[in-house]
Amino acid sequence: MFVCYTDFVAQIASSENRINRRSRNEIAQMDTDRSRGVVVLFAGALAFIAATFDPNQYKGQIADLVKKRPRERSASEGDSG
Repeated sequence: MFVCYTDFVAQIASSENRINRRSRNEIAQMDTDRSRGVVVLFAGALAFIAATFDPNQYKGQIADLVKKRPRERSASEGDSG
């Protein structure tokens, strides 16, 4: 009777290990799928921005900002003090 009980416990432990291993594999697969989804979403967003962004549209605004910005003097110009 004692031997049968230990065999039963061993079978239960073995089946639990298989279930846990399967669950871990499924979780790992879900994480991989989620990571791929994030990469595809990021790549799509980057492709959309690259296809629709026109830097010439902002050329005038950038030129105005550069003109308004105070110019820095180099060390060779003016006082060094």
